[in-house]
This record gives sequence, structure tokens and C-alpha cells, in this order.
Amino acid sequence: MENITVKSPDSLSKTDDEIAEEILKTFKSNALIPENKIKVIVENGQVTLEGELPWDYQREITKNAIRYLPGVKEIINHIKITSEIMDDIKQKDIEHAMNMNWALYNSDIHIQVSCATVILTGTVNSWYQKEEAGHIAWKTPGIKHVDNRLLVDYEYSNNSLSS
Repeated sequence: MENITVKSPDSLSKTDDEIAEEILKTFKSNALIPENKIKVIVENGQVTLEGELPWDYQREITKNAIRYLPGVKEIINHIKITSEIMDDIKQKDIEHAMNMNWALYNSDIHIQVSCATVILTGTVNSWYQKEEAGHIAWKTPGIKHVDNRLLVDYEYSNNSLSS
């Protein structure tokens, strides 16, 4: 009698080198990801992204492009935003963009700009509004950091309507 062990290949199990190769292929197939500016480190399925990009949306696209690749267990996104735009960031431009958004119109959002950082304070009545305000701030040319300190108060909308 022979003892035979049969192991079926695990399609989700990949070596770090295979994962890194898949990531680089993914970057090359996406025109929005400048792969030559991003360093990829893979250790035990944990992917660390490093580098500098001019826009936050590129950092998000880069992370999201590899999120569901087989073998990727975790993504640590250390990509920094370094804008090529050196103009002064105008607080009024960000305020105008917030007021143009139907979800944020007439909200109690205070905007402070310091160098390339936007600080959002105040109160909104939903998580959606908080996230949307952060997205709008990130879309401002020249922004390197958004500190979203907005408080979510579900009662805020009821209180402001009755006043």
C-alpha cells in the first residue's frame, strides 16, 4: 500500500515576487498611475507603497487598483502628495467649491488654510457631508494635507431648522 498525498494548488497563494509582478503589471495598465514614481515593497503579502505624486486622487487610485489582487493581505499607503503648483491656495476658492456642492450648501463648515494644509472645522449632520467636504478640499490644487476635524451631529440639522 502506498501513501500518496495530493495537494491542490491554492490559486490565492502567491509569493511576494509574484504579487509584486502583478502590481507592476496593474500599474502599467492604468494610465492614471505613474508607476515610475511609486516604489512597491511586498513582505508576506503586505504591500507598502512609497513615493510622491502630485494629486491625492492618484494616491487613491493606486491603492484601489491593487486592493483585490490575489495574495494582497494589507496595503500600507505611504505615498506623499507633493504638488507641482506653487500658487497660494485661496481659502475663498475652497469655500466657493463647498458652497457649490448641494450636500454642503449652507453647512457650518469653517475652512482654514495654512501653507498647503486645509483644516476643516465645524458641524455637519452626516458622515457623507464630512467625507464630501474632505474630498472637495483634497481636490484643491496645491493641497498636501487635509485635517478634517468636522463633527457629525445628527441632531444638528433639526436644531438649525427650528432656530
